[in-house]
Amino acid sequence: MQFVGIDVGSKELVAVAVVKGKAHKAQSFQNDAEGHLALINKLGKTSEPVRVCLEATGSYHFDVAVALSKAANVEVMVVNPKASKHFAEALMNRAKTDMQDAEMLARYCERMDFNAWQCPDKTRLALRAYASTGSAQVAAVWAN
Repeated sequence: MQFVGIDVGSKELVAVAVVKGKAHKAQSFQNDAEGHLALINKLGKTSEPVRVCLEATGSYHFDVAVALSKAANVEVMVVNPKASKHFAEALMNRAKTDMQDAEMLARYCERMDFNAWQCPDKTRLALRAYASTGSAQVAAVWAN
């Protein structure tokens, strides 16, 4: 099993994979549809199941969580930022960089009970898309 932590920013995703207890080099992706696809393609290169953990960050985490939840072999967990902060404190990790946050989220995923995130149904996704863009065409894409 591979555990991946993703530090979510408004424009960038920083991902760190932990495999058999060893953290791999952080990788950055854009926080847009192209970046989400690149991340999914990267995660799809392994035959092992992948568990991804990211923090609920306002609205920035939502689209990447939806994209990841639709990918094969990928399970997603969205955690409360307060829970991950307490986890980092328990590890005596006081540094706060995107790479360190991503690794901490991967370790959280590895050690804590995994609570899979449930993607909203297509109707709710379409309603959210319409509300955020005002475009019926965008909403239709989500509904299909």
